[in-house]
Amino acid sequence: MPNPPDRPIDYAAIARSAMKPSGQKPVWLVEGQAIYAPSHAQGIGEITAILGDRLLAKFPNYSVPVIITNWQEAINRQEILPVSSQEITSEITREQEIYDVSEEDIATIPHPEFREIALNFQESLAAIRVTESTEGDAHRLPMDLPIILQEALREKGYTHLWSHQMQSLEAMRNGKDVLLATPTASGKTLSFLPAILETCIQDPQATALLIFPLKALAIDQMSKLDAIVKPIGLHTGMMTGDMPKAERLKLFTPQAPQILCISPDLLHHQLNRIRYRHEWQTWRNFLTRLRYVVIDEAHTYRGSFGGHFANLMRRLRLAVDRLEGNSDRIQYVLATATIGNPIELTERITERRDRLV
Repeated sequence: MPNPPDRPIDYAAIARSAMKPSGQKPVWLVEGQAIYAPSHAQGIGEITAILGDRLLAKFPNYSVPVIITNWQEAINRQEILPVSSQEITSEITREQEIYDVSEEDIATIPHPEFREIALNFQESLAAIRVTESTEGDAHRLPMDLPIILQEALREKGYTHLWSHQMQSLEAMRNGKDVLLATPTASGKTLSFLPAILETCIQDPQATALLIFPLKALAIDQMSKLDAIVKPIGLHTGMMTGDMPKAERLKLFTPQAPQILCISPDLLHHQLNRIRYRHEWQTWRNFLTRLRYVVIDEAHTYRGSFGGHFANLMRRLRLAVDRLEGNSDRIQYVLATATIGNPIELTERITERRDRLV
């Protein structure tokens, strides 16, 4: 029935009609009721909302509510069950047997900090295994590094390089792209930084772009970088989205930094600035002389975000070539700790295969 012209449209009524379920709800399917959903979470959860055919439930092992798009189909497939149902008794018993780590098991963890973490998550632990540490293969700082760089590294306590850091240094010296797929806290920063600093010392015109997906990561890395380069005297800088335009211009006045930390979003913005020759000439010079692109936390560039980032890297190469630079000279360094296909990701971002180590 059409709405009378003198009566306003009742959008709330339209929304309420859309929220009505297409079938009859069982008596146990109400907000605040406990349910069991083995295919969505491990354990018993609580219904937080029912929006038409959609059901939202909160489970202890999930940081966000679980959304079940059609509760009727889920009930038919026994994906959600009432807690009182006999069908789940054996399943709950089985899970209790699986997640049965005792305090004696936790006591086998040698480090007290890790034992405390395990105690906090005891109900979610299925097993505990302690792996003995192995000695790394350490090498003294290469004597052919610039003296000023050796002194700066030693001043910060870096007297040795691990085997993967030495391999990365040699590969970058040989013009290779480098993929660093090593565990967290394994020294990935020191795997690429010596080669970049060595090049910037030997060639004051060379520049490097360090890309971080989050501002917090950029700040953390920038503090480590500044601590090393301060006695060397290299010009470094960081651009963030909340930096006013006047400060960005100041960063590139009178000369651009040799090493620049930046986020993908701001790099996208700054690539549009190359059109303004008078205002951003030093930024144009930076891109013309670009030698290194470091992509930290590379595993974050997946899905649509990863597709956009790959296109951003194409735009970067086009900008370098347009400004009479040479994108073929750019060396890429990708650092990641948690990814299953690092080589495939690297090849898609760099569009290279023959230079990767």
